[in-house]
Amino acid sequence: MVKCKYCLEEIRGEVPRKCSYCHNYICGDHRLPESHDCKGLEKYSKQEKKSFKKTIGTLASNHIKVNDRGYEDIVDINRKKKKNKHKISKKHKSQKTKNEDYFYKYIPPKKHKNDKKFEENEKSEVIEKKDTKKKLWIIWLIIILILMVCIFGIFQPIIKSESTEISILKESIRYENETLITEEKFDFFNLTRDKELLNYKEILVYGRLGLLKEKNSDLYITYVLDDSNRKIELKNVKKNVYQFFIKDSITEDIYEVSGVFKKGLDSVMIDIEDIELYERKITKKIIQKEIIEEFEEIQTIEGKMISPSDFLINEIKKEFFNSCDDGSEHNSCSLTKPLYCKNGNLRENPTQCGCPENKRVYENTCIPIIKCDDGTLAPECSKIKKMQCYNGEWKFNSKCGCPEGYAIKDRSCSKICEDKTFYGECSKEKPLFCDEGILIEKSSLCKCPIGTLQDGEKCVDKYQIQPKEIELKFSFQGRNKIIKYIVYKGLNDYLSGLDRSISYYDYESPPSIKDFALKKLDNTKQRKYLLPLVEEIKKISDKKDDQAKIAISIVQHIPYDWEGFKSNDLTGRYPYEVLYDKKGVCGEKSKLTAFLLRELGFGISLINFDLESHEAVGLKCPIDKGYKGTEYCFVEVTRPTTINHVPTTYVGVGELKSTPKIVVISDGYTYGSI
Repeated sequence: MVKCKYCLEEIRGEVPRKCSYCHNYICGDHRLPESHDCKGLEKYSKQEKKSFKKTIGTLASNHIKVNDRGYEDIVDINRKKKKNKHKISKKHKSQKTKNEDYFYKYIPPKKHKNDKKFEENEKSEVIEKKDTKKKLWIIWLIIILILMVCIFGIFQPIIKSESTEISILKESIRYENETLITEEKFDFFNLTRDKELLNYKEILVYGRLGLLKEKNSDLYITYVLDDSNRKIELKNVKKNVYQFFIKDSITEDIYEVSGVFKKGLDSVMIDIEDIELYERKITKKIIQKEIIEEFEEIQTIEGKMISPSDFLINEIKKEFFNSCDDGSEHNSCSLTKPLYCKNGNLRENPTQCGCPENKRVYENTCIPIIKCDDGTLAPECSKIKKMQCYNGEWKFNSKCGCPEGYAIKDRSCSKICEDKTFYGECSKEKPLFCDEGILIEKSSLCKCPIGTLQDGEKCVDKYQIQPKEIELKFSFQGRNKIIKYIVYKGLNDYLSGLDRSISYYDYESPPSIKDFALKKLDNTKQRKYLLPLVEEIKKISDKKDDQAKIAISIVQHIPYDWEGFKSNDLTGRYPYEVLYDKKGVCGEKSKLTAFLLRELGFGISLINFDLESHEAVGLKCPIDKGYKGTEYCFVEVTRPTTINHVPTTYVGVGELKSTPKIVVISDGYTYGSI
């Protein structure tokens, strides 16, 4: 028995067949090359297919199904071989109806010797027929072209195109100066957000003043408002500044408000120290604005001598391909530079199409090539002179900037002073005036800033009026020395007029000793005029401990205020007042010492004896040297003594026996020379 090479089953009930490609015995189910992984499957090409059709013969195997490859080819071959092409007999129809999915048994015909010659002849006949058709088409095209050329050549050998007016879209660019004005903005958002950090701190705010009635009440409350109408309540407003407020209204002017910031449960307030008129700063910036304008220009293109074929081609392009009047194709450059054809319209496009001879591209337009003496092309700016080349000559132009020592003014370059103020004009920093390149004070013309007073041609701070020189004595390295220092009556009068009290709400804790101390130590205006004394102390010695000794010695040498002590008329003066009057009681001198030591960077506290009504200064030092187990050394400021020396007798008190309160003012350096 013969077995199928693919499925290895015995071939029963049918004649064993060999595959014509791989020459293996195959059963009916795997008869096709693709069904048994035939090695010769690739050989089944168009040429093999034709041979395959011939080999099949008139009848096919009854195993071939309708969906098999080659089914239709077999049917075509059978039909062609029926010479009479008569209808299939009823007998054959009934037989076909019984077996719809099968054809007749496959009987391969015998091969003939002339098969190959027949195939080659058939191929050559097909190729000859195709070549003949191509030749006929080519001949007809040549004849048509010859006829067209002859017709145009006889009647018009050369055609001159008409002159054409074309519309060209152009752009022009011009520059205009635009002034941007920016006003200084005032916003209290950060104050209300950081109220915990700012509580009992001295601050400076700017805003409009308002005297407004409280809701559901006839009580009027003073406020300062920012640009968003956020309000901060003002407390302890003095009579001399109450005039700034307008009842049931908000001022248009801006004011500078200084005082101590305090927070409430749902609001914040400022304990007023001073209110002054303030001028809102305005910033002006000039920018150049580019303006692009489109306009239409009519140009005439002269007629050209063109061949009939070119004329015909141009007309066809215009009609069917959106070409332009001069024959330029759509989306292409014209022969006339810098024109560009798009959608049947010509417009200038120098960037893509270039420029005519002796012209160049500049800002997407064609301009003549003109140079200045250093080779700069017009109208560009010179890199050396920072000027513009204009028609071969130099001129100032704001676009190019100006040479050093000049600035743009009225579209030209003018001389300026070092702060960029123009000659003969007032500086932004009043009362400075630019006089031939030199800044001089000229308050008669330039006026004075808000908060200052005119003194001749100068402006002085209103707190700097009536200056006087004082001598501050101190001991250093076994020698007595002095520092000459300028103090001002204006600032002294301002500080003496400040309220010493601190306001608070019923739901708040009462102010502490520290709050009252910081009120006198944190005044910003006082700090401005006391810092020069701190700098003088630093100049004497670079060592921190020596600086502390000098500061303490200066205050110790200031006389004690016996008159104030005897009259008991003590208002708790500010440190600057002690310096100006050159006298003070223990608490006042202690705060002056604390201010100087804090600015020098040391850790400071106030040592307060309530029972004895005395106050001294605590200077941070090693804990084993500290006063009564604290980390602060005792500093007596009412008389010249050494650090950590505690006198045994005080006038009217005797010895200090009570336990003091340590009021920490600041942290900082530790004094080590003890």
